[in-house]
Amino acid sequence: MNVLDQPRYAKAPIKLFFENYILHVLRLLPEDTAEKIQGLNLQKVLDTKAENWYEAVPEVLNLSKTMEVAIWDMWIRMKEKYIAAQLDFSQFAIDFTDSYMLDDTRIDVWTNDTYKAAAQRVNEYIKNAA
Repeated sequence: MNVLDQPRYAKAPIKLFFENYILHVLRLLPEDTAEKIQGLNLQKVLDTKAENWYEAVPEVLNLSKTMEVAIWDMWIRMKEKYIAAQLDFSQFAIDFTDSYMLDDTRIDVWTNDTYKAAAQRVNEYIKNAA
């Protein structure tokens, strides 16, 4: 069965690409998966100016410049919960996508102070993980 035949993606294939974008941002997307997606030539299919698939997805979804901070910040805050429940990072990407695509989503809505705090958490996390 093709992944796009699954009910979750049949009606909204962009969800699959957004989920993979989330994993890409978190540096958790397997290289072979990234290569397969790049081979789909989303830039042409989606008529974007982006050179890479991971640039095409935010362009098509009109993601804000702060989306990567939102993804990292939620992962940092939720990671232990996913580990304790023995769920992997793919489930996080699905849950993040579902939350983001709600009509009344508050993901990636910041005050100046909340954005600064989130960006600082993310920078510290990435620095300590290196």
